[in-house]
Amino acid sequence: MSFTIVTDAGSALDLRVLEQEDFLVIPMSVIIDNEEYPYSMFDDTRSHEFFELLRSGKISKTSQPNKMQVTEVLSKAFSLGKDIIYIGFSDKLSGTFDLTEETFKELSQEHPSIRYTVINTKAASGGMGILGYKALKFRNEGLSFDEASDKLKELVHHTCHWFTVENMETLRRGGRIGFIKSKAVDALNIKPILTVEADGTLNARETVRGRKRSIVALSDKFTEYADLDLTGDKVIICHGDCADEAQKLKDFICDSTDMKAENIELISIGPIIGSHTGPGSVALFFFGNKI
Repeated sequence: MSFTIVTDAGSALDLRVLEQEDFLVIPMSVIIDNEEYPYSMFDDTRSHEFFELLRSGKISKTSQPNKMQVTEVLSKAFSLGKDIIYIGFSDKLSGTFDLTEETFKELSQEHPSIRYTVINTKAASGGMGILGYKALKFRNEGLSFDEASDKLKELVHHTCHWFTVENMETLRRGGRIGFIKSKAVDALNIKPILTVEADGTLNARETVRGRKRSIVALSDKFTEYADLDLTGDKVIICHGDCADEAQKLKDFICDSTDMKAENIELISIGPIIGSHTGPGSVALFFFGNKI
């Protein structure tokens, strides 16, 4: 028996994946100038518009789903009659995971024959996305609910996230870095190399001078930590309306490793994550050895 996959809007996935009936997404919202918009309003076809708003000085805030929204999506998942795998936003970065887990427990009482598993990915964006792709691949390969669940839970411990930002302002607004420090490093053209740690928290591991060096540094992380057997046929590079630099990162990886270009996917960062990382952010996601 197959299974239904559920994730949330903090994930980065190709639109073709999201159009499948049994791959469901819990929505979130962005708030710009006190107006609330569904995350889907700024999909891949309109991501440039979203980041242009940020470049013009607009401030975007995010809103996690409410109980009704989560219940609506999970009710649909249960109505499909198959076991369910939920691939969730890091509980250290959003309250969405806890709310969804609570709602699963409530709805499962009405559907005792349907099993479910909630996977705290300790990730966001492409970190969730790459696990979503794996879940879809496992399902297409005919793995059972139990087999896929076990494999995905193990892969959480091997999901590597490395990213850099154009400037520190959006991270500062989110309380990730101090005002004086953020202004100082921006003035000196110092770029942070950040990661999501094993516990799901964000951390700046190092800094480099200049934009090009920050892109090269991300490629170096892949060379150092990637496990090509685990990574297989999927690496994700997300970008905040800077496709040319994302392509440079892809080229660096292909030139320095055995990873094939067709297995590295470039995806626009959605408005949920983009509200916190800003335009010009570049992020790399793969399976390998966590530090």
